[in-house]
Amino acid sequence: MSTMFGERIDEVAASLRKVADQLRADSSPPIVTNLAEQGAQRLEDAGGYFKGADAQTLLGDAQRVVRRNPFLAFSIAYVAGVSVSRFLKTSAAPPARVSDNAGENV
Repeated sequence: MSTMFGERIDEVAASLRKVADQLRADSSPPIVTNLAEQGAQRLEDAGGYFKGADAQTLLGDAQRVVRRNPFLAFSIAYVAGVSVSRFLKTSAAPPARVSDNAGENV
């Protein structure tokens, strides 16, 4: 599972690197190009971590992050919960129409 996630991250990194190359070709400001390059490099590093880590390593690292930054962990959980609930709310079937006494839909 983590290998597949790592490969997906590498795909995003490759796309971001292409964006950086295009920005460079378009003579965009160097700060923008450098930000895209740095983002691609960090994503490649993260992809390598996920491809090389086993489940125990991932779990241990996650526990260390939560212990060091409980507010960050709570915030991430809150945002994830709100996002999932909004997704479920929008993907739910629309409510059935109620008919009045005259037989017309309201």
